[in-house]
Amino acid sequence: MESIDLKIQLMKNDYNSQTVTRTEMEELYEKHEIEMRDWVKFTTDREIERLYRLKMNTAAIAVQAWWRGLLVRLELGPYKQSKKKGKKKK
Repeated sequence: MESIDLKIQLMKNDYNSQTVTRTEMEELYEKHEIEMRDWVKFTTDREIERLYRLKMNTAAIAVQAWWRGLLVRLELGPYKQSKKKGKKKK
């Protein structure tokens, strides 16, 4: 009878230790899942921000090139023709 009680007690202890490790593993899994979800959200947000900056930079370059071309074609600002220094006609 004592050996059976001892076996039962050992099985209970084994079962309790397994349930404890299982719950710890479930908690670890939930934490990992939350971290992975946060990481995926971070990377997608970062990619969206990178694409937005790229789009705005490209648009700014296009506007600046248009404006510089306009100044050159109309000879305005720093692109206007300079008067040559030299002899004056009488």
